[in-house]
Amino acid sequence: MNLSNIRFVCLGAILGMSLLVLPLPASAGGPDRPSPSWLSADGGDVLRPERGGGDYHWYLGLDAGLTWSLFQNGPVSFYMPNPYHVGNPMTSLILPHPYPLFAVADDGSGIGLYLGVTADFPLNDVFGIVLKANYHNRAGSFSGLTDLGEIHPDTETDLTTVFDHKTDWSFDYLGFDILLRIEPFEVPLYAMIGPSFGMLLSNTAKLEQRIIEPDDIFYTEWVNGQVDIVNMHRSASAESEVGGFKESYIDLKLGLGYRIDLTPTLSLVPEASIAVPLGTFVDRVHNLNAAPGVITDDAALLDWNNSSNESIGVTNRDFNVLTSYFTLGLRWRIGS
Repeated sequence: MNLSNIRFVCLGAILGMSLLVLPLPASAGGPDRPSPSWLSADGGDVLRPERGGGDYHWYLGLDAGLTWSLFQNGPVSFYMPNPYHVGNPMTSLILPHPYPLFAVADDGSGIGLYLGVTADFPLNDVFGIVLKANYHNRAGSFSGLTDLGEIHPDTETDLTTVFDHKTDWSFDYLGFDILLRIEPFEVPLYAMIGPSFGMLLSNTAKLEQRIIEPDDIFYTEWVNGQVDIVNMHRSASAESEVGGFKESYIDLKLGLGYRIDLTPTLSLVPEASIAVPLGTFVDRVHNLNAAPGVITDDAALLDWNNSSNESIGVTNRDFNVLTSYFTLGLRWRIGS
């Protein structure tokens, strides 16, 4: 099963779970036909629920909203497929795409989508347990300049090539949170804290690049079994999944929420939270000097060395992402 199918399966699972939280219609018939007790009973309070039979009520809900991600502590270097070089047999054992496009991502930010379900289990008047399952993405836009002369200078001609590049990157996750809910005051304002876990479904990087200088340098194409300069290309673009990132994450999530009662059994709940990473974002890097056959990704994080053998880019393991969540949810009371 490819990553696209996995994404649709995960979204289908979340939507299927959401059907469990939608209220069922009242039973048909006369007044002697009782309606479901969890719809007809007094809703109480989501955060300070009334006692019912010695137990606290629990709640299920739907959430939708946006994420805002801040990528920081870069840079990371990466290579992408070159649209003008797609099958040089002489180097295909070393790189799937010879003469790939190179770029760097440093600090960036962007907005993503959040869809999820929530279960709320009050423990007493102050504390409760909140479980969340969700699909979300973390997106960022990066731009900058890369001077290849700083990495591989030509000492004889002092030739350097400067690239301007922009990258839009999106990471799709299936997440699960286990949070302690705390409401110490009489107002329906509460805090949340706890671990957040996630599995990376896929990532997509879209690169737009152009040559700034010198003005007589062009992208080359592999044509008729040899390298020829064709059409005088000075810009290139590529889109691919980039290898080298962690397949899972663990964050510390902190947030605030507020309950707005709509009916005795239904509440509107806006929430805002932030996820602080507890682990590294980068998993592995590739070295272009690796033995033939070692590198198999079409695109991947890259470890560059300059003329002084100083590593540039991805060896900075501090590169990470801080993600904020802004959601609006509905909560239905379950039980009598």
